[in-house]
Amino acid sequence: MLFRAAALLAPVLLLAAPLQARETPAAPLAELDRELAAIVEAHAIVGASVAVSDADGLVYVRGFGQADIEAGRPMTGETPLRAGSVSKLITALAAMRLVEEGRLDLHSPLRDIAPDVAFTNRWEAGQPVRLVHLMEHTTGWDDIQLQEYRSFPAGTSLADGLNDNPASRTSRYPPGLYHAYANSGAGVMGRVIEIETGLAFEDAAEALVFGPLGLLTASFDQDGPRSGLATYGADGARAPFTRIWAAPSGGLSIGAADLAAIGRMLLNGGETGQGRFLSPASIARMETGVESVAGRSGLAHYGLGLYPGRDETGLWYGHAGAIDSGQVELFYNRETGRAYALMVNTAGAGMPEMRQAVRRHLGAGAEVPAVDAGWRMPDGVSGTYRIINPRQEMTRALIDLFDPLRLSDCGDALCLSRGLGADAVRYRPMGGGRFFREGEPQIRLALIDGSQGVTLVYEDGEAFEQTSALRLGAPVALWIATLTALMAGLVTLLVWAAARPFGVFAGSNRWRVWLLPSLSALSLALGMGALTALSMGDVLANFAGPSLGGRLIQLGTFAFGPLAMAGLIVTVRAKDVRLFARLQAGLTSALLALAWGWVYVYGWAGLTPWSYTPTLLG
Repeated sequence: MLFRAAALLAPVLLLAAPLQARETPAAPLAELDRELAAIVEAHAIVGASVAVSDADGLVYVRGFGQADIEAGRPMTGETPLRAGSVSKLITALAAMRLVEEGRLDLHSPLRDIAPDVAFTNRWEAGQPVRLVHLMEHTTGWDDIQLQEYRSFPAGTSLADGLNDNPASRTSRYPPGLYHAYANSGAGVMGRVIEIETGLAFEDAAEALVFGPLGLLTASFDQDGPRSGLATYGADGARAPFTRIWAAPSGGLSIGAADLAAIGRMLLNGGETGQGRFLSPASIARMETGVESVAGRSGLAHYGLGLYPGRDETGLWYGHAGAIDSGQVELFYNRETGRAYALMVNTAGAGMPEMRQAVRRHLGAGAEVPAVDAGWRMPDGVSGTYRIINPRQEMTRALIDLFDPLRLSDCGDALCLSRGLGADAVRYRPMGGGRFFREGEPQIRLALIDGSQGVTLVYEDGEAFEQTSALRLGAPVALWIATLTALMAGLVTLLVWAAARPFGVFAGSNRWRVWLLPSLSALSLALGMGALTALSMGDVLANFAGPSLGGRLIQLGTFAFGPLAMAGLIVTVRAKDVRLFARLQAGLTSALLALAWGWVYVYGWAGLTPWSYTPTLLG
């Protein structure tokens, strides 16, 4: 297939004008150059590269430090680095090329195009997963789960990767409602492109995107020399290469100058200088997310491979990505007509500071929206809210416990607090149910009337539904009561064990009612302890598969429930145990059984964190 792709690309590469990287900055960017050099030095960044383009071409390209310490290779604007999720932009560009050629319809149901891709959507008959949902992250699927982040063997195909853990591709609500970032979406879109073109995805990307744009450093090849690209941890140690299965989501490698050339094309509405790559209408569609409550309410929303976001330097479109300790981003600003590509091959601090410096020099100011002085809090809006669309469904249990959201009336503003004991943040009204965070220039929040009450939607797509304080507070109280009972029981048992040899509790037979709740508590502690221990190390490695620690989590989170219920039965039936011991053991068993019921509802009973089947609560 590589030969077939090369044949398709030959005439394009001959016509494409080569990009000339300029390592000497233009005068207006000389100060930026000095700032970036200082940041690289201050944060001990091994290597970084920056490229800036306008509508006419590159205006600045610069490499800092080392691309590969061991090889003694310096970083330049042409040095390829793995770009992580910036890959999704390439996948979207390839898909839009096929759309413009009439070979693909974004509103086609996925099952019609790729019947070999397994997924679960209980609303499929009336609200199917469509191709556009894959690209806007509105399928309702989980993000890929921990085991899917592991390194896959060389030669693993997209089809192989998609068969690895289909459980994560379960729609938790009807597709097209809410945004939840899911790496599998672009992975599946890559498979659709393979089916449509008859090429392996990496070859299709060459034929549809890299060749027509004249990008000589761009590649999705993870099995060749690109697997040697160097990245470094915050401690300076070389990071291992991860061969991901979902290359269309994160397998791109590219140099900063080539990445900035993509920004130039986007700035020019699809024009490359050698011909039209995409139409202005297609670029505008890529910049605009519409397949969600957030998009339809007018909030900035993820489009087709592009994030819109406004800060104090203006409105930027683009995408960021990270993989193997490397960090990459491409963004462009239509107000100033500038695009930048920023690459850092080192984990840790430094990237945010470089981003701020680049945007400060390339961006423009942003006006704070006008405040609706006549706004008053509508009836029924104040109260408690819970998230509808967490990125990982497995985290919902913890989010509901520790991260509730509360709205309150602050007179001329809406006050929002998130989390237990969090301070309230003021949001100023700007009309139409839209609000911006005080001191920030971007719409951040919208109140939308839903069928079950007000739906609160954030700018980045998070959605919340109104609920009762009791629904979210009762589990907190349950766990506090359970832990209190366990501590009281432990103290009582220690006193009993210490005094029993002296005949103080002779004939109490306490062990008969306390054995099972004690084993239940031990089982819960074992499961939670293993989960905590594995979460404190290399999470991706620890949860890549069913390890000993993973099995302890599975066993512990399941066994404590049946043990507690058995303990409650034994306590009720016991006849030769003192009343206080029976009452205390029975209460502890009952609380543990209720806690297990809560765990079961959230899908944590017998939890296998390396492969979690989303539990549909809504």
